[in-house]
Amino acid sequence: IKQDFYKNKNHPNNLNLSFYYETELGALSIVISKGNKNIEKKIPGIVIQTNVTSPSMKPEIGLIQQWVNESHEFCSQMFKGMTKGKLYDSFKS
Repeated sequence: IKQDFYKNKNHPNNLNLSFYYETELGALSIVISKGNKNIEKKIPGIVIQTNVTSPSMKPEIGLIQQWVNESHEFCSQMFKGMTKGKLYDSFKS
């Protein structure tokens, strides 16, 4: 890919994409970045992180537990959808 805004002999060596959405559970953040598939062996890979930040809520244990469970399920289903097929199957090994 040719770009003219920065002259350099090397190619880019990092990747970091961030997406933010408002959802019924709060602010959803999806970050896709360069990382390692295996930290000990330093096998390069892609890291996908998702999280939901809660809107202000009352500090009641029942509400917090319900929100945590719903947010976890939301992120889990999204991750499965983003990685469906061979990529998702590769996490099972």
